[in-house]
Amino acid sequence: MSESSITTKMVPVHLSKKNEEFTIIAAGDFHVGANAFNERAFKVFIKQIKKESIHRQVFILFMGDLFDSISPADRRFNAGERNTNMHKSQEKFKELIAPILNNPRITFVGSLIGNHELMYSRGDTDPIALIHQTTGIDHLGIKSYIYFDLKYKKKKIATLRTVAFHGAKNSATDYGRLKIIKDFLKENNLTHDEFLRMNDIVFYGHTHDCRVEKSPHLLVKPRSKEQGYRNQYGCLTGSFYDTANFTSKSYASNRGFEPLMVGYIKARVGFTLGINPEAITGNGLNPNVQELKWTDM
Repeated sequence: MSESSITTKMVPVHLSKKNEEFTIIAAGDFHVGANAFNERAFKVFIKQIKKESIHRQVFILFMGDLFDSISPADRRFNAGERNTNMHKSQEKFKELIAPILNNPRITFVGSLIGNHELMYSRGDTDPIALIHQTTGIDHLGIKSYIYFDLKYKKKKIATLRTVAFHGAKNSATDYGRLKIIKDFLKENNLTHDEFLRMNDIVFYGHTHDCRVEKSPHLLVKPRSKEQGYRNQYGCLTGSFYDTANFTSKSYASNRGFEPLMVGYIKARVGFTLGINPEAITGNGLNPNVQELKWTDM
């Protein structure tokens, strides 16, 4: 699969009443297999998903870098910060998601492949493909259009349009995310207006940051030429890569990056509610986690 390719997935959302809400959970950058993976917080995350599913349907999107699987040849590799191999990391991940895997109120949309898995993404070594084979969670590739079709009494009443990127090294900055979009428009021969019309939410992984950016855009309707504003949400989907679990100076700390909180995105959506994304971070996940600064280490 080339880096320019994009998959498309249609996700039916069957509503029992028009004002029923559902929840999209976007989470990634778990880095299972690294000492910095916060397993305690991840277990709280799973409990929160189960609790959410009692009240509304939940759709889970994994944003890539599920595993800490960069090559030993990579300059970021630090054997002292790994606590298991790739096979054991996959088994650990499946063990952790087992409590929600067969819940009828929870749908796994799929998983992107992150840069940490990309070099393993050929044949039998592809970790996301192996997870797909053993759990049924779809492999979404490098980036994906994900369209949630809201259906009431078997009739489609609305579509929530999203696009998800794992992202690259510059996606933590405004300029970097604009470049991701610019490259995407060029690859797919789209104008910026077309991109805005096609996507209500843009999900970004890779950054380990967790926040929601609401951007109103002035659009012109192609036929009537009427002008109107449309909101697009940019969601940086967080990580479970926790600085409190480091035992030595990391690649990130040595380059002067600030430590970021554990977190994920929860978006409540409804035909009458609209779109309501929020970042779930820090103590809301795990009140017992110790927050450390690089200078404390």
